[in-house]
Amino acid sequence: MLTININDKHGNDALNFLRDSIANEKDIRVLIEPSQFVEIKKFLESLNFSDILPEDDDGNLFIVASREIEPDENLTPVKIDETHIEHVEEPQNIEPQPITTVKPKAEIIKNSTGILISCESAKCNSLFMKKFLSSLVNSNIKPNVIALMNGSVKLAAYNSNTCEYLKKLEDYGVKILISDSCADRMGISEAVGAGVMVDTVDILEEIFVCEKVISI
Repeated sequence: MLTININDKHGNDALNFLRDSIANEKDIRVLIEPSQFVEIKKFLESLNFSDILPEDDDGNLFIVASREIEPDENLTPVKIDETHIEHVEEPQNIEPQPITTVKPKAEIIKNSTGILISCESAKCNSLFMKKFLSSLVNSNIKPNVIALMNGSVKLAAYNSNTCEYLKKLEDYGVKILISDSCADRMGISEAVGAGVMVDTVDILEEIFVCEKVISI
């Protein structure tokens, strides 16, 4: 399995580097930043990758994906000697078998919005984040999910100036999800005053089923 690191690249640079790196690869593992998850997943789907799943490896976020490689049309076809093939009559009146369908793990909620906040600690302490969350509280339209990763988990600390806004959003039915590994790394696991701590993979699965995702 090919492993690629694109967490230091952004936008078209990341997509072009990824496209050039995977070429005819069948199975890949891509190291990304959390904010890149939605964009990279859609890009891999456009390249016929399936079974695209997030993977948390000791605080590092990967996307694991695989695809079927189309056979090369330029290859010389193998000739088959039909004189040695035993022809068998096909059975008649075969009852058609019912088609089994698999229900998706999560259904996309119409007009749902997820907000993924994954900023550095310095930015999370700014007045911008306080004003942003305050505006969400006072807005007539609320997101379905707010996910906090990396330094942004400090927004949910009970002694922060933003925790009260997250609590109010919870009262309005907004899911507040906090990366447990990030909270542990930032040293606030025992000081979270709002939201629920979950695994990083659970956060990305919850965010991706939203029709609209806003990354900060």
